[in-house]
Amino acid sequence: MTLTDIVSLLALLLSVYSAYKTLEFNRRQNEFANTANHLNKLLLRKEQEDAIDAISADLNARVVKIGKGHRLKIYNKGKSPAKNVRLECPVVREFSIMDDALPLEVIQAGGNFDLIVATAMGAPFAVTIKLIWDDERGRNQEVETTISPYGS
Repeated sequence: MTLTDIVSLLALLLSVYSAYKTLEFNRRQNEFANTANHLNKLLLRKEQEDAIDAISADLNARVVKIGKGHRLKIYNKGKSPAKNVRLECPVVREFSIMDDALPLEVIQAGGNFDLIVATAMGAPFAVTIKLIWDDERGRNQEVETTISPYGS
């Protein structure tokens, strides 16, 4: 084996090693690009959800005991006002909500409104009600929630 053969063999080994490292680097670059793409999609989804949340009202209700009486507290934990708030409550013996004030014109973000609740012995332990409202997302947004007529 001559010196030129040894140099050629070393050059061949070096080029094989260089090709291997280039392929490895390209694989890592592709993984990095895929990860960046995935993170960008997650960030875009989060931004879209935040944009929807910014124009959404989020109503809920619960019964609270105040003194000797009970009140249905309807509250808006969303970032947008809820307009034209309505309530659908099934007819249940020994339980009623005094909803003469409905429909409410508006419940501001972070705001609430109380309605008088009348209960008697024999009222059920849970009643499912439906809150319906309009907000910047659209009309007739709704949520069903189960309340305890005896308060929390």
